[in-house]
Formats: sequence, structure tokens, C-alpha cells
Amino acid sequence: MNFFKKKYRYAKTAFKQGQAVLSDPPLLSISFGSHLCDHCGCMNPTTSFPAVDCHADYCSDKCRKRAFTQYYAFMASPDGEGMSEKYALLRSQYASAGTADAPLIQSFHVLAALRICAITEQCKKRGELDPNQCTFDMPAFRCLLRPGDLGEETLSMSGFRVPFNEQYRAYEKVRETLPSSLRKQVNGYDLGWYDNIWGLLMMNCVNGGGVQSTGEVTSVCLMRAGSFINHSTNNHNAVLLPQRDHNQNLGFVAVRDIAAGEEVTITYVDPSIPSAEKIRLLATQYFIHEGRSVTDKDAHKSKFEDKKKKLLQKIKSEKSKIITTESEEKEKAKINIPDIVEIEASAEGTIIDADHTLEAELRLEQLRLQEELESLGNEHDALKKEVVARGL
Repeated sequence: MNFFKKKYRYAKTAFKQGQAVLSDPPLLSISFGSHLCDHCGCMNPTTSFPAVDCHADYCSDKCRKRAFTQYYAFMASPDGEGMSEKYALLRSQYASAGTADAPLIQSFHVLAALRICAITEQCKKRGELDPNQCTFDMPAFRCLLRPGDLGEETLSMSGFRVPFNEQYRAYEKVRETLPSSLRKQVNGYDLGWYDNIWGLLMMNCVNGGGVQSTGEVTSVCLMRAGSFINHSTNNHNAVLLPQRDHNQNLGFVAVRDIAAGEEVTITYVDPSIPSAEKIRLLATQYFIHEGRSVTDKDAHKSKFEDKKKKLLQKIKSEKSKIITTESEEKEKAKINIPDIVEIEASAEGTIIDADHTLEAELRLEQLRLQEELESLGNEHDALKKEVVARGL
């Protein structure tokens, strides 16, 4: 049985005010504008780098190869059944609808769900997931918090409600874009899967580092290590930069000196907004209740924690009834849970980041040769027609 555990991020070394604390490469980035990279969401240069089937454009060859390695190889393959083209059309429709009818922060979930589906299938193709495994068997997604992990009481206290009609319409868009083989999987990519993806995105996505003059966010990113940085209303010691850092990652910077071993915290909402609005946003979007936040530990004394303690005590009581051998006790003694979780300079290393550059290059070469063969075949057919027409 899985029990909810709040995760923390602690500083490995001391940081001075203004010093970079974490450079977090996003798990994925979603943007609508054709002038933005379809992989990282950053601005495309004058000459962009098209995908193998020309249904996506990237800001660099590096982004193109990463996209192909992580998900695009499946989307552009015969197994994808035109998924890359359908995805591009859907992205274009959202962009054409404009910020009034389809603001990115409210409409990106469909595109993100499709990309996560492609990541899952790509991992299966490479043998990194078994055919019967799902998205949440990948460590990169399994470790991210979802609303369901918080418990019914916390959700109820937040007034958390998802309009079923809106959620189902969004899921229908996802389903229409999926290959028929995936639509037939009863327990694969169903409404429950989308509901979990939606919750994961809601709780772990941030502004991807760009805002238009109208105030509209240009890209949304799903964080990696940044997802485990908790909220503190009055005593946060770091902040997420409004723009990407020099590595095009999400940058977290110290707003005051941080001691080694101190928990790194940020504020999830703009501290300058009115108090009532701040409380509402924290409760409805992040399930944090002012005065009882799980990250403001001194104030936290919720019934949920009491319930969790009772469950853990019950489990401990049940375990004590089991007779363990001396060898098992020795194995238990070897387990060491560190008190401080270190922040790494890079949060890469999950299976979706595996280096498959050679595979990508071979696939690109294969597609190029296929195009040449098709071109030669067309020339051959044209010559045959010409010979017949001249009666030779």
C-alpha cells in the first residue's frame, strides 16, 4: 500500500543571496505559438530545425534530437498513426483560438497528456517499460504528487471540484488523437489515466519562462526536482526565476543566505497579491491552508497527519506480529535513511533522458533514404508514362 509522503529539498552546501540554488531541466514544456520551440518552449531562431516529418519546429538540433529520442519517434512512426500531424493541428487550433478562448494555462493539459502518452510508448519500444506497465511505473512520473495522494479530507477541505463535462471533453480530444491500438486498451489510456495526468500537471507545472505583453504565459513546464521544493508563505529562502537560465532550464535563486542542511522553500503564489486572494489560491490550487501548511511545520497540526500516524501505528502493530529471522533483522539494520536530501546541480538521469542520439540519427537516416526511394520511384513511373505516350 502506498502512503502519502511529503518530500523535501535541502541545501547540500551554504548559498549566498542571489546565488543559483538549482537548475532544473523540465520533464516537458508545452507552448502554442509556432514561433516557439515545440520541445523546450523557447523562442525559435530565424532558421528553425524541422522534425523528420515537418510537423514540428525546434530551436536547435539538440532539441530536435531530444524530442525524437523521448517521444517524437513514436508519434511520427507508423504505430503513431499520424499522431504527430494531429498533435500539430491541435496545437495550431489552440494558438488560433487566442488567449481569450484558449489560454495556455487552462488548455495545455491535452497536449501534455498526448506527449506523456508518447513518452510512455517510446519507453516500451525501447524495452525500458514492460508492455503491461503504464506511465506511473516510470520513476519520473511516479514520484510526482497528485491530488489523490493528499487524501479525501484534504481535498474536501480545499473545496476541490473538477467539472466532469469539461474534463471529459478534454479527454475526448486526447482520445481522438491517440492511435486506434491505444484507444482499444481498456485500462491503458482511459479517463482515470487522464484524470491522474491532469492532477499531476496541475500540482507540478509552472510558467516556463516567458510572458507576453498582455500578461499571457507563453509556455508551461513540468518540473523535475523543482516539484519537491515546498511552499513557505513568510519564510521562503528561494524564488523561481521568471525567465529560463543560461542552460534553458528553470532556475531557482536564493533570496537570502541559506545555511547547509536548511530546507529550500519558495512561495507558490505572488507575495504581492492581496492576502485573501493568496489564501484562496493556496487552498484551491495547491491544497495548502494558511496556518496549517504542510511546509510551515510549526503551524501544521492537521487531522490528516493524525490519521496518517494512526495508519502507520496500525501497520507497525501488524508487522510486530510477524516473526522475523535473524538474517532479516541484519538486513534491516543496513537500511540507512539520510536526514538531508541533496540538491543536485542537474536533475537529469531518468529513463526518458537516456542517450539515444545514435538511435535518433539512424532513424533520421532511414527516413531520408525512404524519401529518396520514393522520389526515385516517382521518377521511374514518370519515365514509363513518357515512354508509353511517345509510343517507344
